[in-house]
Amino acid sequence: MAERIYIVRHGYAYEVPNGELTPRGKMDAERLAINLKKDLGETPVEIWSSTALRAEETARIIVKAKVQGPAVRFEEKLWCDNEHDHDFKWLEKQLIASTAGVIVIVTHKEYVNKFPASIGYDENEIEYAQGVLISGGMCVLYG
Repeated sequence: MAERIYIVRHGYAYEVPNGELTPRGKMDAERLAINLKKDLGETPVEIWSSTALRAEETARIIVKAKVQGPAVRFEEKLWCDNEHDHDFKWLEKQLIASTAGVIVIVTHKEYVNKFPASIGYDENEIEYAQGVLISGGMCVLYG
């Protein structure tokens, strides 16, 4: 499993099906991107994102901030809403199989709040453009 895993929620979005980021959401995503850039510097990362517009936009803002990594890996299984069910077992298998040292996952509230509990950490509560960092046997709030 990666040395560091950032699981972050997309920025604030319009409340319509597959809504895109609002101006506030774009600012939140930019703040998150700046914080990630400060933490990661030139460290190469893999960026995975839900295919929801709000998550895709957030991931692209992170890439634009020059977070070092290849193209974003878009995964529908990272999308969680009334039509898309979460798949924590799938994500756990993907993380175990990955050879990346650092992974940034842009997803939704359910993944950020509940996925850590499925792998032995506490469940948590976060806001838009916040998340958790799993590293060194710990899971801490991030953003």
